[in-house]
Amino acid sequence: MDRYRLIGGLIWTALGVIVAGVGVLQGVTVGPIVTALTALTVIAGVAALTRSRWARWIAGRLLGAVVGIELLLSVADRFGLLGAPGAPGVSWGSWPEFLAYIGVLLPWAPGSLVTAAGVVVTIAEAALGTLLIIGPLWRWVGKLAAALLLCFLIAMLPSVGFAEVVRYGVVLQIGAVLIVSARGSWPGRARAARKDEAGRWGLSDERAAA
Repeated sequence: MDRYRLIGGLIWTALGVIVAGVGVLQGVTVGPIVTALTALTVIAGVAALTRSRWARWIAGRLLGAVVGIELLLSVADRFGLLGAPGAPGVSWGSWPEFLAYIGVLLPWAPGSLVTAAGVVVTIAEAALGTLLIIGPLWRWVGKLAAALLLCFLIAMLPSVGFAEVVRYGVVLQIGAVLIVSARGSWPGRARAARKDEAGRWGLSDERAAA
């Protein structure tokens, strides 16, 4: 199933690059984090297409760490840890500002549901961001992160519009986490398993890998 997630990740990445390009042509400003994420996602996508397990694993780990840091910075932003509301590079700057933004994304929801959605999303982003950085359960973490980002995309397009989707790099991030989910396990583990198998059956490492 890694293959299908990789294909999906590459498709979303291509869409993300196209969306970003269209946005830039329309005058949307893309920040340095999203720009760096775009470059790394494309590199990871190319590495995933090679036959090198090490290239795919290293690129996937680096990409997962970058996306994880971006998610944690987003969480820090809504608690004012990156600056006050209105400061350069700050999206919200406080919890009330973040809830007001969630209210814009969910205009049909009552205040209590908006608060609950804000809490759930914050916990999810903090947990997924941490797991992306650490690296365990990469398949499920990548799929859950893609689902969360897809929910954001669906909510953002009709409410805040195309420019905000470009500015946050949502489409590209979906591709990034799907590529992370398809990175595979540490190649050294697979090689060690082949050596153990070869030792049990008295085969050379090359014949065991065949």
